Amino acid sequence: MLKERCTQLLLHLIKADDMTTIAALAELLNVSKRTIRYDLDAVDDFLKSHGLPVLLRKQHGGVMLSQNASCRSQTLEFLHTANVYHYPFSSKEREILVIGQLMHNRDYTTIDDLAARLWVSRNTMIKDLQEVKAWYQRNGLELRSMPKYGIKVIGNERNFRRAAICFIKEGIGLEKALEILQKLSKTGQTGPSMYEFCQEWFYDVNFATIQAFIRVVEKELHTMFSDSAFIGLTFTIAIAVRRMQMGRDLVLTAEELHVLQNTAAFHVIREVTGQLEDYFNITVTLDEVGYLTEHILGSSVLSSAVHDSNNRMELDMLVCNLIAEVSRSLKQDLLADRQLYRGLMNELRPCIYRLKYGLVFDQSQLEELQGKYQQLFMVVRNHLKPVESYAGGKLTDAEAAHLTLHFSAALERIAPADKILPNVLVVCAAGLGTASLLAAKLQSIFDVHIVDMVACHQVGRILAEKHIDLIVSTVELKDIIVPAVTVSPLLPPQDVVVLKDYLDIVKVPKALLDKTLDIVGRHCVIRNYDQLYADLSKHFYSEEAVLSYSSQPALSDLLTGDRIELDVEAADWKEAIRAAGQLLLKTGCVEDAYIQAMITVVTELGPYIVLWPGIALPHAGTESGVRQLGISLVRLKHPVCFGHPENDPVRMVIALAAVDSSSHVMALLELTSMLGNTEAVRILLSLQNSRQVEEFIRKMDFSEC
Repeated sequence: MLKERCTQLLLHLIKADDMTTIAALAELLNVSKRTIRYDLDAVDDFLKSHGLPVLLRKQHGGVMLSQNASCRSQTLEFLHTANVYHYPFSSKEREILVIGQLMHNRDYTTIDDLAARLWVSRNTMIKDLQEVKAWYQRNGLELRSMPKYGIKVIGNERNFRRAAICFIKEGIGLEKALEILQKLSKTGQTGPSMYEFCQEWFYDVNFATIQAFIRVVEKELHTMFSDSAFIGLTFTIAIAVRRMQMGRDLVLTAEELHVLQNTAAFHVIREVTGQLEDYFNITVTLDEVGYLTEHILGSSVLSSAVHDSNNRMELDMLVCNLIAEVSRSLKQDLLADRQLYRGLMNELRPCIYRLKYGLVFDQSQLEELQGKYQQLFMVVRNHLKPVESYAGGKLTDAEAAHLTLHFSAALERIAPADKILPNVLVVCAAGLGTASLLAAKLQSIFDVHIVDMVACHQVGRILAEKHIDLIVSTVELKDIIVPAVTVSPLLPPQDVVVLKDYLDIVKVPKALLDKTLDIVGRHCVIRNYDQLYADLSKHFYSEEAVLSYSSQPALSDLLTGDRIELDVEAADWKEAIRAAGQLLLKTGCVEDAYIQAMITVVTELGPYIVLWPGIALPHAGTESGVRQLGISLVRLKHPVCFGHPENDPVRMVIALAAVDSSSHVMALLELTSMLGNTEAVRILLSLQNSRQVEEFIRKMDFSEC
């Protein structure tokens, strides 16, 4: 068997089309000319033993392998079967592998060691390290060199873990890496060289245990992560486990930990981390629990069950404002669309956490989403500033594109009242629970009628009994005459795009009301079948729309004359908030503690509540002393500054007290719609007394705001 250096020498000669001098080979391998001559003799012996032509040598001219293509092919084959073949990496591949090696090593690594492992010269490795150093700098880390010791990666632990995720994404891809690593852990086989470093990283990390942990978190939080989020969390936890095993614990600031400890996710994770501690023999500190909480909260989920009362009101305001502003720009009334509201709540919560904690968002499908909805994308993108101001960062175009999907679906739901919904059958091999989640996701985005949720073997029976316009399945179906679309159980954006195109062309027959009309026909004489059909359709769908909001008070129900005060004197923003809070206190909506809680929100989170020029919406959590739902309005005699860089000074302060997560939504949508309308605000600032303000709001047509 050839030594590694001899194998590298032979590989170089296989690739070379001409003579290579002894001096050039010595420089390539960073050894003496004499050593090269000895190695060439060893190569000749190897070739002879396999019945191959020996090297061609020319005195003072160099050495080369036979030009015969068959000979070169045979030589490569023998190298492979002799288990000495090494893939000649490109410079880019070497950079990726060096990044991985340095990230894995605890101690200093010499350049010579790296060069030997990748079968290149020291000079080549020094050149490659320039790009490696630049990569680490881009990821907030430093490649430090120490004479006589070598090189080592140093930096902030959070940046280190973030860089590790980036390395896997760029070098292999998370999904592919997980597939390879899970296969390796089951078979014990060594994978391709590009995966060897990842195998070293996770050599004793059981991914099944980590994924079981994530599923427990999902169950406790009554939610489910998207496929990409689930894989991302798997690697995030795997890297955290490995770093904890190396004694590299992460430390959060006191402020960060305090905010995270107030979330439901933190308490759930803290309760179940014992699984990780027992299996991996680690201690998960409170800071590490906080770190995992950041990523749980920043991961895309199917439902909004992960509820944190400390930021629910903020999110409500931001979502309502976004809907109102986009509606105005599009000249379409989207305020009454509850599906849009719920969808945006689900989407924005992880977006905000990702911004707050610097988490990476998957950019896949960005080009497709932007291209398909370019005009709508720009409208949504232009109205995200309040969200970004609150979260303290800028949403990526990919995140804006995902929000655009929800508005696109809402626009398609605007249709005549007699629109007939397509009958959709949900098919899932993973069980009723997964089918229910998929059905809920479908109905949160599309106007569809879910006929049933069944397993694969039940499809034939359902098709024989019921009219189905489209099958949405998590597994591929064969020999089905009805159109069928295969999707992921959690309906990622790329599947939403496909379904939108499909539902656009689905022809919906009159089957939806046939049964009703059949019953009516058996008991009554139908004089005008078509008119009855149209009237029933209008009745069913208009009634559904009314019922969805019938229990929610409008803005005029809450902002009454006794909660309005004009030309109020206030020395600063705190006094302005107190004035609005006093109106809520006097009318029995809140306790005295709620007023201070509204001030504390601004102190801790900043002046993001100044959503429009001259207008602030202070509020606090429902647990801070709310007795009943209420809104108050104070117009100041002299404007005060809240510290907002663009919307100061403030002239109007409108305080909100909510008793739960939903009863205030309709009023808040109307309020944000009104306050985003320049003409409506001008009138509010000019009215003479509270009665006039109350009357103006009562008569306002919010669909035209």
